[in-house]
Amino acid sequence: MTAERFSEFIWFIRMLLNGISASYGKTNKPPGPRSVFYSVFCSVFCPIFCAAVLTFTRVLPPDDAAAVAATLSLTAGDRAKSRHRFTADDGTPLYLNLARGTVLRGGDLLGGDGEGDRGGESAVLIRVVAKPEPVVVVTAASGFDLLRAAYHLGNRHVSLQLAADSLRLEPDPVLEAMLVQLGGLTLTPATLPFEPEAGAYRTGGHGHIHGHIHGHTHDHN
Repeated sequence: MTAERFSEFIWFIRMLLNGISASYGKTNKPPGPRSVFYSVFCSVFCPIFCAAVLTFTRVLPPDDAAAVAATLSLTAGDRAKSRHRFTADDGTPLYLNLARGTVLRGGDLLGGDGEGDRGGESAVLIRVVAKPEPVVVVTAASGFDLLRAAYHLGNRHVSLQLAADSLRLEPDPVLEAMLVQLGGLTLTPATLPFEPEAGAYRTGGHGHIHGHIHGHTHDHN
């Protein structure tokens, strides 16, 4: 069984046991034989199953000097999945149980619930890596042309990475045609890390990635 399949199996067992436990915990009836069986089953086997998958609940600031157990390479879309199971770059199965709405950035560190050392060994840390993915890099001969492109893309709620001399967005034929029509721009396909601008109302240093959800056929002028 591959590490990914094993991770899927463990995740399924975890969800099954959590569902059973929650279901029986909501009843006010005296515990019957079946309820007792499930309670014992959950209390004994759930920790065993869960221990096989590293669970991370905290996001720590980037620290190049931190000793990490592994790296986790994720695309921009995957970095917006705050509660999801992944496989680290070395094949280690792990589960993210972060605050809803958390958006990870390249360099972030993932940690568990514990603080400090555990039994003389440092808590396990995972470093997030912004995985290279297909993007379109937009450059312009003038700053005004680039600013105008950013304005029109922003009008369409596009996930956009900003730099002083370029824009970076996910490939989209409709948007690319619009940019070509604006003129004065150079569009270059590339495979690079994609770090979209976080929302202006972000909290805790990590915002929400707003996908291109409103279509291409309207402006907000």
